Amino acid sequence: VDGTHKANSITGSSINTTPVSTGSQAIATLATWTPSTGVYQIVDINASNSILISLSLFISGSWRSSGAVAVNSIWGLNGIFFFDGTNMRLLNSGGLSGTVWYQKF
Repeated sequence: VDGTHKANSITGSSINTTPVSTGSQAIATLATWTPSTGVYQIVDINASNSILISLSLFISGSWRSSGAVAVNSIWGLNGIFFFDGTNMRLLNSGGLSGTVWYQKF
């Protein structure tokens, strides 16, 4: 973050620092969540190696997901993401339902 924040805007290098909404989203086993367009700060606090939430992008006609399913690893999808509302989603490829928490700016 370079400190160029402006109220009520996401233009170029500027972004409002007050969340427009906050909450959580449950993602069932083998299900996806496609957030509406915007900048999201996301944390995945699931503590089970059976909940594998990853970022997926629609590129060249196919969904491409980050990471690979790994035995005895606990994933944590955390960070700031710009979702376009169509070609980006979160996928739970694990065996249990999981939840992500977010702030939308």
